[in-house]
Amino acid sequence: MGDVIGLRGRYEALIERAQEGVGTEVDEPRARDIEIEVADVIVGKCEFAGKSLEELGKAFGFGLNLQAMFRSGNEMPHLPETIVEVGDVLRLAGSRFWVEHAAEKLNSTPIVESTLTETFYLALSLIIGYVVGKLSVTMGGIPFALGTSAGCMLTGIMFSYLRTRNPAFGGPMSEGARSFVQDIGLSVFVAVLASSVGPKILASFQGTVVIKIAALGLIAALVPPFLAWLYGMFRKMNPVILAGACAGGRNSTPAMKGISDQAQSDMPAIGYPVPCALTSMIVLILGYIAMVIS
Repeated sequence: MGDVIGLRGRYEALIERAQEGVGTEVDEPRARDIEIEVADVIVGKCEFAGKSLEELGKAFGFGLNLQAMFRSGNEMPHLPETIVEVGDVLRLAGSRFWVEHAAEKLNSTPIVESTLTETFYLALSLIIGYVVGKLSVTMGGIPFALGTSAGCMLTGIMFSYLRTRNPAFGGPMSEGARSFVQDIGLSVFVAVLASSVGPKILASFQGTVVIKIAALGLIAALVPPFLAWLYGMFRKMNPVILAGACAGGRNSTPAMKGISDQAQSDMPAIGYPVPCALTSMIVLILGYIAMVIS
């Protein structure tokens, strides 16, 4: 008796509830001026990993609104029956107390926009990848080296694997910062590759070589992803993620973006990174082997 309860929600719901005789509406600013915080919470190893969003909501979702859900850096559609896995990122909005309470339940720490992005592990990964890529071994009189790009891909896969085992490793990093680093890194990589390889390709387009390159290019571009698609469908893989994996196997970012546009989802990007990294290294290694054999 005499307590003041602050209610938030749709006007029609508030009006309907007020008519049920809970009490008299009063002007109390302290009940309305509640600081709302938006934070990203990484799902750690806890009892709620592997459960649905509906179960999480019933357990500790009071006072919270789920604005977005990310997996492997890509936004996912979130429905009540969506299963939450270790490493997923939940973007929660609510009072600071309930956001921190949810993060504690998920064995995590809330990441707000004001949180400084942890770049130590990112820099360490790049340094190790650069050093590994520069290491050279002579085989058959031909120096063999992975190169800085393949070296960074290797360490990226290793650090990503470690982070899937422990989401706190390599973090915290906000989704905005991660997305920016990914996009600008990909754009610079494509630009440098085009500027360095483009002139050599144009110089080789002479005589019948053009026809041979076109024929081999069509075969190499169409047959492997088609066989990969058939194998994936045989294994009953998700067709959207499978299409992204096929695009990654061809190192075709435009194809992945096109698939995402058609699916109206970022889900294809989940299957893209690992095939892209693996095929890049395989092509590099087989290229050196072909040089040795020839």
